Amino acid sequence: MMKISTLIKGSICVLGLAGAGSLFAAPANAGQASASGSAVVTRMDGSVISVSGELTLPSGMHYLGDAVVTPAYTGASATNDESIATLTIAPGTPTADTTTVNPVATSVAGAIDAAADLSAQSSLIRAAGGSTGFTALD
Repeated sequence: MMKISTLIKGSICVLGLAGAGSLFAAPANAGQASASGSAVVTRMDGSVISVSGELTLPSGMHYLGDAVVTPAYTGASATNDESIATLTIAPGTPTADTTTVNPVATSVAGAIDAAADLSAQSSLIRAAGGSTGFTALD
């Protein structure tokens, strides 16, 4: 019984650390384009050097072209002085998505921006939501 209790405590501790790690990183959105890369060097003495990076665009944009990830190494290969000098991530040209623009949603957003006061804005929002909600504007 003692082993199960220790196992559960250890699992809760690991889950807590994983949860705390998520507080430091901004969550990625499914609609965001991203490009990432990494490089790892394992030295002869068993030590490991790892570098990673990620570039993320805001929603409504994408990368145009091929993504190229290029690590550069220093030191002699298969020795204890090998290291990673740079990691270059070239994802292509950031480009705005223009094919997914909904003219109805654009018109509703313009009307809400032009509304004179908060009650007019809330009326427009309720009317645009309708019985199917805002999913009809997607």
